[in-house]
Amino acid sequence: MLNLKRGFLVFFVIMLMSPHLSLNANSSDRITNEGVDTTTNLTEGTKEHDTRIEPTLMLGQAETTAEQQTSEEPTTAEISKWQPLQTELAPFLNNNEQIVYTQAELKAALAIDNGITTIFFGADIQQLSGGIIVHVNKANIIIDGTNPITGERFTFRDVKSSNQGDTIRITQQPIQLTTIEMRNINLVGDNYYGPIMIVDAAKNITLRHKNIVYNGTQLAFNRYGTLEIEDAAISIGPGYQSQAQEIGEVKEVILRGTNTVSHYPRDGGFALFLETNPNLKVSLINSKTDVITSGMVFRDNGQAAHLFLSEGSEFKIVQDGNHGRAPIRLYKDASITMIDSRLEISRKLETGSSTPLLDGDVDAATSKLTATNSTIALYGNQPTSRALSTVKFIDLTNSRLDITQNKNTSDFILRTNKSVKLANSSQVNLLLVGDSTNTAQAGFYQRGPFTMEDSEFKMEVLGSIRNQILDLDSTDFRNSSMNMLTSGNINNIAPDKFILDTNSMRLDNTKIAVRQTQNAGNAVDATSFTMSNGSEVLIEANAFQGTSLLNLGSPLSIGSGGKIRVFSKTTTNPTANHLKVNGDVVVEDGGLLQVFSEGGAQTNLIQLIGLNRTFSANNPLSVILGGDAITSKLVFGINPIAFTVDAQQATMHTNSGAFTQHNALTQIPIYDFHKDGYTINTVFDGTIAANAGATSIINTNYEATDTLNPDGIFTFSTNTTKLVAYGYLDGLMNEFFVGAQIISGVSPPGSRVELTYYNGGNQYKVNPLVDSSGDFAISTLPLDNTPVAMYIAHNYLNYQTSQAPSIIPVLRFEHTPSLLDFGTQTIRNNTIINRNTGFMVEILDTRAANSNWQLGVRVQVALHSSKNTIDNAFIFKTKAGTTIQLDSIEKNVHTNIQGSMLTAIDYDATEGLLLAIDSGNIYSNEAYNGTIEWVLSDTP
Repeated sequence: MLNLKRGFLVFFVIMLMSPHLSLNANSSDRITNEGVDTTTNLTEGTKEHDTRIEPTLMLGQAETTAEQQTSEEPTTAEISKWQPLQTELAPFLNNNEQIVYTQAELKAALAIDNGITTIFFGADIQQLSGGIIVHVNKANIIIDGTNPITGERFTFRDVKSSNQGDTIRITQQPIQLTTIEMRNINLVGDNYYGPIMIVDAAKNITLRHKNIVYNGTQLAFNRYGTLEIEDAAISIGPGYQSQAQEIGEVKEVILRGTNTVSHYPRDGGFALFLETNPNLKVSLINSKTDVITSGMVFRDNGQAAHLFLSEGSEFKIVQDGNHGRAPIRLYKDASITMIDSRLEISRKLETGSSTPLLDGDVDAATSKLTATNSTIALYGNQPTSRALSTVKFIDLTNSRLDITQNKNTSDFILRTNKSVKLANSSQVNLLLVGDSTNTAQAGFYQRGPFTMEDSEFKMEVLGSIRNQILDLDSTDFRNSSMNMLTSGNINNIAPDKFILDTNSMRLDNTKIAVRQTQNAGNAVDATSFTMSNGSEVLIEANAFQGTSLLNLGSPLSIGSGGKIRVFSKTTTNPTANHLKVNGDVVVEDGGLLQVFSEGGAQTNLIQLIGLNRTFSANNPLSVILGGDAITSKLVFGINPIAFTVDAQQATMHTNSGAFTQHNALTQIPIYDFHKDGYTINTVFDGTIAANAGATSIINTNYEATDTLNPDGIFTFSTNTTKLVAYGYLDGLMNEFFVGAQIISGVSPPGSRVELTYYNGGNQYKVNPLVDSSGDFAISTLPLDNTPVAMYIAHNYLNYQTSQAPSIIPVLRFEHTPSLLDFGTQTIRNNTIINRNTGFMVEILDTRAANSNWQLGVRVQVALHSSKNTIDNAFIFKTKAGTTIQLDSIEKNVHTNIQGSMLTAIDYDATEGLLLAIDSGNIYSNEAYNGTIEWVLSDTP
């Protein structure tokens, strides 16, 4: 008889004034209890050492005395007396500082060589005609719109003018000045040249705006200098006449802090920045800048623009309104460089647009997108007549590029004409949501080398298209994945167009998947193709209406661990092929090739182009061929194909109605065909005639065994045979244990897995469909310790396997309570004390289905203190409501009837272990403890 024991210590304390009971349990085998209070009222009849104490001060309270404090509020007259007069402020300023109240005072401070470099506003100031010329001897200048004494913020307003002579301006190269800063100020801009204008002759001057609110037509004119903006709210509009309608004409822009920009010019020909000089650079330095514009970001004038985002920066651009313009435009040597940052560009136009979001100029030599640890997100909501995004070079390191186009496009949504590099967990996600009228190209156009390492590329098309989606040049993918999904109609796709078209493709431990769920077209075309180190290609098509699903212009070799799976449900072109190879096909040991058409209308499922080609399948898990005219599936033309296979299993079916029954796990005849006297490693070398007649036998010295009819003859009849499969359909369950409630594994995509298992002695079956990736995960009830059977059916191939759980049968405590809390309660005579919270005991039993057990409880050490012992203090209330007095003899508190392997007994606060205490038996200021033991026993 099995006995498992687990004890715990019970502990409580009687505190001064009133007894306090504590009970805790720890998570070890001994459960220690402490720290929970109960209170009792002592009477005259208690033991002689009991002390009656008047409750003048409750335990845990602190008596405090508030110290008297007095303060005298100043009178109104005293406040006024303390306030300095305006005429008294000047002595509190530095010698280089001045507060100005009028335009005349501002002009005197700036136009005179007086040593004033910091100017504060004391009132709103209106600029007057004629403006202000900054003295050539001035040092760096700060114009602060906030009074340093009162803290009041003021406004500076331009002159309504398109004359630079009406601005604050620098008219020549200063002797020492390099920076002019406007800060803590409200600006109203009515002048074409902005509040401060710097002529072209004055170069390399920084015009800085910090903590400003600007409403106007142009903030800065500094065509050979830098504009810095920090923590600003900027609103740009058309002004009162033909105004600039831009933030500035500058050589460089630096954005810091948090900025918001609203830009609504008169029409879409205006931009935030006008790069009148080559290589305009806009940098975000730890900045979060939001822009909404009905124009552009960079003016369409043929000059290169560079955008740089540093660590922690976020640049969000939303194009709104009625203008069809591009928020970002790149030319020639233009670039976007990002480090630990985010760039988001979206179009939310009210009318149609024909311009791109990101235009790198098709004819330009270079335009680069370089990102490290960053995210780029582009969103378009209107049709485009040009590529939505064009960049010559893309170089992503641990970065993500997301492009979404919600309308049709007559060009690709991404074009790269030089090179693409994805590395270190980078991702490219392209999404096209077109409609039924879309007749154009879509997706990704790439020229030059395309390398991808430890990265992912995904393209999804939800609308209709008629041309290729991925038009790639030279691809080299390592440890990566590429996924292509279409869920719209691929309407009338041109015969030479493919969903994925590439000049050369090299796969190294890489997975390629092309899935077409509605009206499929040609899937993959590669002029040169190689795969190694467990690479996989998966192609799935519904209503295939093209000419070839997988078209390879070079020989195909599938090495160990490599997989190619090509499936279609229905087809509209009976002459189409699923796999077309210019050269030999070799499936090595450990490789897998599966080609299948459920529609069965194709006359050429696999085509080998050229003379004297060889089809070699050394792995028994190799080939599935399906359709009506099975003898012409493997070859095309008049030339026989050399066919080499190991001993195989063949599944044949002659009833066309069974095509709809395989999901119901219909039993199908299985043939094993081999040479006479076949032994291991014997290989059949023969040929299959091209376009054979009504009946074709593989070889005269080949024999077949029908599992249902041992004397069956293995023949292919073009009139009756619906499917022939070379090879076994195999599935694999991952290792699992008794009690597991998830069983996972792999099986051919689209196969149906039937899993049989037992729970509490009852049999259960589930038969989910395996997803297109070939993975399955089945949720179950807790498993008994019995073999689990898995049965697979897919495309008329059947395979059955079983796997017994690998675990030693066990009965054990899985969980016992770690804390028992009785709270604070009053103890009276013969009081039963409930706990504040419930607790749970869990028992794991992985033995046979008819095994039972019982749970017992006994007192090891009675509840006691240093002065006395309380017998019979512990009681146990079962789930059935029975109260059991606990003592040193084990008492059964629960008997298990075998059901689930994991049994959880949940006791609420009034059940399980409780206390029965008489107030006359306890002492104050004493710690009490005792030991209780759980006992788990198997029953006979």
